[in-house]
Amino acid sequence: MKERTETLRTYQFEELSGEAQDKALEEMYDANIWHDWHEIVLDEAAQDWREKYGITFNPGKTYFDIDRDNYLYFHDGLEIEDSAKLLRAISGNAGYGLAAHNGLLEPYSENTHYGGGRARTHLRLQDNRDSTTRDLPFDADEWLYDLTQELLSRLSKEYDYLTSREAIIETIEANEYEFYEDGSRSRCIIA
Repeated sequence: MKERTETLRTYQFEELSGEAQDKALEEMYDANIWHDWHEIVLDEAAQDWREKYGITFNPGKTYFDIDRDNYLYFHDGLEIEDSAKLLRAISGNAGYGLAAHNGLLEPYSENTHYGGGRARTHLRLQDNRDSTTRDLPFDADEWLYDLTQELLSRLSKEYDYLTSREAIIETIEANEYEFYEDGSRSRCIIA
C-alpha cells in the first residue's frame, strides 16, 4: 500500500478571480436558505397580527409558496382571540366591533383545499344581525387575502435578500469559507 499526500492551495473569496467568484456564488446560492429560513418573518407577523387584529396563527403550521401569489394556508386555521378588535381593524368602524362584542357578527376561519397540496385560509363572518339590516360594507375574506399577500411579499423579499449576491458573500466571509482556484468550495478535512 502506498500513501500519498497531496497539497491543494485554497483561497479566501476575495482572492478569487471574477470568474471563480461567480462559480463560488453559484455553488453557494442556497447557503442562507435552511429549512426554517422563514420563521423570523412568520414569528414577527404572528405577533403583529395578534396585537393589531386580535388573531393568532401558529408559524410552524403555516404553509406558503412564494412562487404563487395566492397560496397561504394556516394548517390549524386562524384563532380569533378578539372579534371586536378584528372587525374594527377590517371595517375601520367601532360599531362593527361592538356588534362583534355583542355576538351579532362572528368571524371564523375556514380552510379550502384546491388539490395538488394547495390550500387557502379564508375569513368568514356569521352575521346574526336582524335580516332587515343592510349588507356589510366590507369583505372580511378580501381583507384577509390582502393581509396574506402583504405577508407573502415580506417572505418573498426575505428570500430574495437571502439568495442575493450580497447576502451570500456576507455568509462566505463571516464563515471564512475557502475555495480552490476555480471557485469550487474547499471541503478539506484536516486529520
